[in-house]
Amino acid sequence: MGFQVSGHDMEELIQPHDYVIGSRIDGYEQLSQGNIYVIITSSQVIVKRLKEIDGRMLTLGSDNPDYGIKGVAIISVKEIWEVRYIVSGSMRQIRGTGSGKDKGKKDGKREFEG
Repeated sequence: MGFQVSGHDMEELIQPHDYVIGSRIDGYEQLSQGNIYVIITSSQVIVKRLKEIDGRMLTLGSDNPDYGIKGVAIISVKEIWEVRYIVSGSMRQIRGTGSGKDKGKKDGKREFEG
């Protein structure tokens, strides 16, 4: 399932408006410290890195040092998804990766060979 990120908590890795795609976690024994999860409670959706888990609490951290540690009571958790992929919400051009030769603009559009 995919979730759109709205905050700056996980910058540089995850930017605001990026999408994260995850796999549903069926049991707490599947959680690994250091991995990034989407935690769904009755009142919020949180994207954070798992720092620690004990019998009653998940301790979650941000990659951005401007944001702190957050504790979430396990009893309030409805769903957990492990983040597998990040889909950027912005497009950035990568130069030199095309297989064709750029023939230049024609009628306001770029044409390529190959």
